[in-house]
Amino acid sequence: MQSGETRGSVIIGGEARALSAQEESKFVEIVKGLMNALGKFAQYPTINQVVLDAIGDAYKPLFDWVRTHKQLEIVLVQGNIQVNKAIIPMGSAKQDFLQAFTVYLTERNVRTMEFRAGVTKDEFQNFLEYFRKPAKEIVTQKNLARALKRMGVRRITISSQLVLDDVIIKTEMSDDLRRQLEQLNVDELLQKANIISQLDVDALQKVGDLATMVTNLAYTKQGNMTEQILHKLGETLFSDNAADRLRSAKTFSQIANNAVDYTLYGLHDEVGDKMVDQLTREDDPQVFAALAGGLEQAAQVHIARGEYDKAMEIIQGFDTHTKGGATNPAVRKRAETAIGNIASPGAVKSLVKELEAADVHSEQGPMTALSRMGDKPVAELVDLIYTSEDPAVLRRVVKVLKQIGAPALNEIYTELAEDMDETFRIPFLQVAGEIGNAKTVIKLLPFLSHYNEDVKEEAFRALLRIGGPAAENKVIEEFSNPKAEFSKEFFRSRVIDIGANENKLMAAPLLEMLHGKGIFAKYADPEIEVAVVSALGKIGGKEVVEGLCDVLTAKRGFLGMGKGKEKLEAAICNTLARIGDASCIKPLKKASKSKYKSVQMAADNALKVLSGKVGAEQTMAAEGEDTLDQGATMVAGENTVPAGTIGGATQVQGEPIVSNEHRTAVEDRAEEFTFTAESGATVVQENEPEPSQDDWTFSGAEEAEEEAKQAEQAPSAPAPAPEDLPDEVKDAIAALDALNESGDDEDEDEEPEATSMTVAMDDSAMEAAPAAPTESWLSRNEAPAADAPERPVRVVPTIGPMIVDNVKIGLGALGVKTAADQKGVEFELTPGTYEVQIDDAAFSVTKTITVGPNDSEIRVDLQDIFNF
Repeated sequence: MQSGETRGSVIIGGEARALSAQEESKFVEIVKGLMNALGKFAQYPTINQVVLDAIGDAYKPLFDWVRTHKQLEIVLVQGNIQVNKAIIPMGSAKQDFLQAFTVYLTERNVRTMEFRAGVTKDEFQNFLEYFRKPAKEIVTQKNLARALKRMGVRRITISSQLVLDDVIIKTEMSDDLRRQLEQLNVDELLQKANIISQLDVDALQKVGDLATMVTNLAYTKQGNMTEQILHKLGETLFSDNAADRLRSAKTFSQIANNAVDYTLYGLHDEVGDKMVDQLTREDDPQVFAALAGGLEQAAQVHIARGEYDKAMEIIQGFDTHTKGGATNPAVRKRAETAIGNIASPGAVKSLVKELEAADVHSEQGPMTALSRMGDKPVAELVDLIYTSEDPAVLRRVVKVLKQIGAPALNEIYTELAEDMDETFRIPFLQVAGEIGNAKTVIKLLPFLSHYNEDVKEEAFRALLRIGGPAAENKVIEEFSNPKAEFSKEFFRSRVIDIGANENKLMAAPLLEMLHGKGIFAKYADPEIEVAVVSALGKIGGKEVVEGLCDVLTAKRGFLGMGKGKEKLEAAICNTLARIGDASCIKPLKKASKSKYKSVQMAADNALKVLSGKVGAEQTMAAEGEDTLDQGATMVAGENTVPAGTIGGATQVQGEPIVSNEHRTAVEDRAEEFTFTAESGATVVQENEPEPSQDDWTFSGAEEAEEEAKQAEQAPSAPAPAPEDLPDEVKDAIAALDALNESGDDEDEDEEPEATSMTVAMDDSAMEAAPAAPTESWLSRNEAPAADAPERPVRVVPTIGPMIVDNVKIGLGALGVKTAADQKGVEFELTPGTYEVQIDDAAFSVTKTITVGPNDSEIRVDLQDIFNF
């Protein structure tokens, strides 16, 4: 039988009742309306009012019937029409309509038809649209019921077959068996049992129908004697002698089968448990086969009774031998056969029905059982996609199909090729993408240019899940198609998918895009570029690291003084920190001199992270110099926590500051309040619970979207182990700690002034660092007057009238980075003479400035270093 076909309850034998006169009249009215509507469909277009009126006239009596009777089941058997298990009398009025209806059904090979409660007028119209087709088109359909379901018709079913209801277990015993049991002489039975219980194991094995004896004892409630015999018999089930185990296994299997006939499910469970224990360790093919015979039916009974845990114990017992656990091929083959036998049509239907009715607490049992049954449940699960309107049910179905895996592919391929309501196509594409292979790619190609945006999106996502050259090249080819149109939001979603699936072939065109080139260049904007960097970080590899470093160090604008890309560069720094490649140190140091504050901080933090990952020795070997500038940052002239940092983690503009477990006392207290810097960052409390999320999303897009946001968020920088640092670095860190401790009494809630700047120790700071933290960090050529107060003085580099704001400015040997909103750098200075060191990627120059008592700004002209 094709899954999803109507299960007609045909009357066989016994007396068939006739419909009442009222029921017969109503049914004839329904048939008349159906035939009239089908005739009008053949003559007029669907939108013609004549057709619409005919649909309404036919729907009304049908609706009245199903509202009263809950369903209308029409079965064509041996030339007669059976309605709800009643036969239409041959001498019925309006016999001509019934005969025409019978011929119509016969021509189309339709044996059963069912209308269920809740059928809508739209469903009824769609049914007529399908059923009006010429007979030859309907006869060729392999599954009539599913053809309707694809059109969104859920409550009308037609079938070409008749099937009696499956009987899985016996809810009551047969009359013959009951009469036999009633004739039992309990005293005589007990006497025989007493004698049997005294026998040794060898003699017990030779007793004739021992299984019937045990079952009869259980039925007559002689529990003590039943237990004695079962216990003694069970000793041989675990015997070292294969012949003893075989006799015992056969007896136990027969007891289990008899227990079902007697409806003694407690006894059934008891002997089943013993057989499962032996099953997992049995390697003799004959004994294994004897155990399997009883356990197959035992599992079906458990499924029918909703005892899914018990059923799964049996299935898992067989499963231990199917995946290479059995050394004997015959045992492995019998285990595979047993799992297939457990997945009988009745057991599958029972599980699918339970899956549909389950909630989040009871769904795991039927889901797990179905997923272990190979391709047997696939057709029923596909039907459920068409018939269920509950998103939770669809979620379960898709999840089970994914777990079944490759055995489900043929059915999925077939469905994707059919015409259907597009809402049904989404879950099929999801399954195809999850379990598909290279052969699946060609099946998905028509949907890359589908008119339905959701279908198109799911097709792209499916190909990226499958991955590999065939799938990824098709995605690139589709984006390269000049006739194809995709929104930026669509492209951004695909970038997130690329990262989630680590599609390596996509790395090259994405890197090109960051340079403003290639097929993806037209989609570039700051948000998409950040998503691209995140995706590349997940793909990883040498090509990605080198490509991101190239983007980070690329010149933008005339002499590097044009506009940069703040979000892109900060995201690259954060991503390079996550990748953790030592070759990134030099580009990150260059980025730490950026004119953008967020890029500076992201680069500094990345350097800290790398120092923790590759170690101080590896860092020095990679760069050939010391790494003190990867350490803490400070605000010039103040002994406070670095501006924009908490716990050693650097703030990226607009993103939370992530705490590090290595903290000073000042930093520990800083967690107690919300730290608001110029960029508006807020502290993330360490113990704040994360929001719970459902483990299921239909497309997985929400989870990928969340991951994409991490590119803008700096990872926490682990502090390098003290023993890994050179002595001079330890001394400098100790000096910084002393500065932090001396600032404990300051007001922690005070925000840093807009003119404050972050000062980082550059490569030459090792030699210039003072021995005591109380000395000034500024190296001066002329000492200021002892009583002269320090005050803000801005040092502004210029080229003629043009201000240069993307160079590094330092006083003496101490390098200072500019902030994104500064035109020059402000120092706290006293009157005197100072050396100003100005560094750019293209030059390094030293100038001398003199600060007078009333000076607030000193301009440094760099005209002489350019050849205009």
